[in-house]
Amino acid sequence: MCDIDEAPVLPERRVVAHMCLKCREESSAVLLRGRDGYCRKCFDFYFVHKFRSQLGKTRAIEWDERVLVAYSGGPSSTAMLHMIHVGRTETHKSRLRIEPIIFFVDELVLTPLLPEQRAAVREDMQASMVARHLPFFTVPLADVYLSRTDPALPAPARAAAAEALLCSTLAAARPTARDDLRALMRKELLLQAARRYGCTKILVADSGSLLAIRALSNVALGRGADIPDDIAFVSAPIDGITFIRPLKEFTAREIGFYNALTRLQPLCFAPSEGSIGALTRTFVTSLETEFCSTVTTVCRTVEKIACEKSDERCALCQSLIQPNLPSPTPPAASRVPLPATAAPAAVTTVSLSLAAAAAAA
Repeated sequence: MCDIDEAPVLPERRVVAHMCLKCREESSAVLLRGRDGYCRKCFDFYFVHKFRSQLGKTRAIEWDERVLVAYSGGPSSTAMLHMIHVGRTETHKSRLRIEPIIFFVDELVLTPLLPEQRAAVREDMQASMVARHLPFFTVPLADVYLSRTDPALPAPARAAAAEALLCSTLAAARPTARDDLRALMRKELLLQAARRYGCTKILVADSGSLLAIRALSNVALGRGADIPDDIAFVSAPIDGITFIRPLKEFTAREIGFYNALTRLQPLCFAPSEGSIGALTRTFVTSLETEFCSTVTTVCRTVEKIACEKSDERCALCQSLIQPNLPSPTPPAASRVPLPATAAPAAVTTVSLSLAAAAAAA
């Protein structure tokens, strides 16, 4: 499912007059970076080879290792799942030798789909995985609230109570907080699933465009220290479990072309609006239309950020904690005492400023 980071990208279908850059025989069907044209066959080879080489050169996954594949139904995860399936069905020696477990965090309750439409989507997903002979598991996003429901209730009643609690919590949150909360819930469910199925690696379909948006959003939110781990190809382990991002070198436009040429049909819903992530997405997307190297430049630049980190992690977001952080309180010598009569007004002014900043976010 598409979220603020994975907005549906519909590539422009334009007629390209020059020949394919690779084979020099066929007419170009895809135009990348504003100048590089590829025919259908060469683009498919380029896309798959780029994906396989990213996994191969890092050696992040051992042969026949069991890995959890995070599937959301969006454009990026649909393309990644298709390449995994094609790679495993090859017969030559370069076959992709992994044991994938497809895991779907069901967030359809937060979409405008009707209950019968959600059921149809779930059935289609299940049928698609059965046809590909892939193990498929799904967990509702509301399961993070099951521990807060009455254990004496029947299972359907507990699920309904957890779903109601999820919807009410997200409805009360502001757009930026809502996006962050959904991401934290999704991450926690993926970690729980990896422990349950005995996986130490989780493949997530984070594209280069998504990572560039995330990096700039982190800077705006004061999370610059989290950028190296949030955009790394292989993240720092969390209780022995690492996140791997094999689509890091792909832009959303490339993924859109691949889905169109292979006739894949991902789920696409309108992305959230009004949050810092949504504004950053609009900013990056508009720049990318004029300057085709925007995503690459942002990712290459933020990769150079380095900061000291401890081995401890935040209990809420699982981010690495920076040691020896300076206190935000100014030294006593620099404080200017306020008159007793001015104190209430000063407190009121600060409170109003914080409220305005929270409302703007």
